[in-house]
Amino acid sequence: PDVNQAFESVDFAFLIFFTIELGLQFIHRGLSLFSNGWLTFDFIVVASSWMSASFMILRTLRIFRVLRLVTRVRVLNEIVAALINTIPKLIAIAAVLFLIFYVYAVMLTLFFKDMYEEGLT
Repeated sequence: PDVNQAFESVDFAFLIFFTIELGLQFIHRGLSLFSNGWLTFDFIVVASSWMSASFMILRTLRIFRVLRLVTRVRVLNEIVAALINTIPKLIAIAAVLFLIFYVYAVMLTLFFKDMYEEGLT
């Protein structure tokens, strides 16, 4: 079996599935579908996939649909929020580590500056 043909078939099946999902969302929400950023993104991705089946760059945007899970699954939403809340603390830790490495780099440069000229390295 041709692997590329299998991938194309699976890709087309997912495109049909996402089109049906978007159609059901449109039936349920109507034009207010475009007030939700994720659903607008879905519409753009699905529409561009149907219009430009030969442009793989636009079709790869569909991978970002996985990000919707973060908004729909409460546990993932809490994990992402916790990760975002820790960013300032991680930046502070990185700054302290940078200072420590800088101090040690200066100290070692001063201690071992003559070793190369003396042939010890």
